[in-house]
Amino acid sequence: MAESTFHSPGKPILPGFVETTLDANGKGVWTNLPAIFGMIALNGQNNRLETQTVDGTNSGIVTDYDHHDEHDAYVDDTYGGGVDNVYHHIHDAIDDGHVSIMIKSAGDTAAITIASGDSVQRLQGKDADTTDPGVAITVDKDDVTLEQLKFSTANVTGTGLSRTIKECYVGAGVTITAKGEGFRLVGCRLAGSTATAVVSIEDDFVAVTDSRWLSPDSEDSCTNFIVMAITSNNLVAVRIADNYFDDQSSRLAGAVVNTTGASPTQYLFAPIVQGNLLRTASNGGLVLTGNLMMISNNVVNNADSGAPGGAGISPWCQVFSWG
Repeated sequence: MAESTFHSPGKPILPGFVETTLDANGKGVWTNLPAIFGMIALNGQNNRLETQTVDGTNSGIVTDYDHHDEHDAYVDDTYGGGVDNVYHHIHDAIDDGHVSIMIKSAGDTAAITIASGDSVQRLQGKDADTTDPGVAITVDKDDVTLEQLKFSTANVTGTGLSRTIKECYVGAGVTITAKGEGFRLVGCRLAGSTATAVVSIEDDFVAVTDSRWLSPDSEDSCTNFIVMAITSNNLVAVRIADNYFDDQSSRLAGAVVNTTGASPTQYLFAPIVQGNLLRTASNGGLVLTGNLMMISNNVVNNADSGAPGGAGISPWCQVFSWG
């Protein structure tokens, strides 16, 4: 990913090489090049430094950050060049109206809010082990994806519908709040620590799938991995599937649990909990109370004895009524 410095017509860029003209498309041509090269031209339409050999063959060297088909802005707080779609801060790229933002490293110090009127639809990190925004992120816009990011110290929340968090790392003590119908968390790694819940589910039609929770023995107490929090209404059609819950702390009260509503009409309704593996050193398995529960093909294994165990559910059990 190279950067370039643009020069006015007639201004030398290298000894013996002078940009002479700009055409209607903003294309400048440098002359006095050796015959083997033909000529080099700066194409202002697509920000490319182009070469043309003596036989008329064209090629291009990209002078902007690459991957234009994937991202239209980049965040790198170490960048010192002059390309106008590279930022030091995530919030600046959002404020400038970019849609898909690639993050190498960010210099943000204040919490980030993606509002409903913002254009951004995706924040993607370089990798989930090192690309840490370092600040809390609130997503109040629908259909926004956060991917390949590391959340080591700050929480992620918001009310936007159909939000997605995928292939991210969630550090010890961080809580992801799944609020906004259609929220999805998929393919993530999550560390349990002092947080009451690593993921707090607070809306209908939420899906948490294909992820791994780890509460190592060296960590402080992790009470629950997932809490389905019932507040003013029923919590409907939550899907928790194909996850691996690994508790080595002997402190887990329940890997997947739900709260109870303030009245008998507020309850967990039609959850789908299937295909999960719960490896626990304590009695913390599935502890669920609700109506029309669809629970199947879960394996709860006591890590100490190697035998099925855990509170609330036996292996390969399916329930379609209260309890």
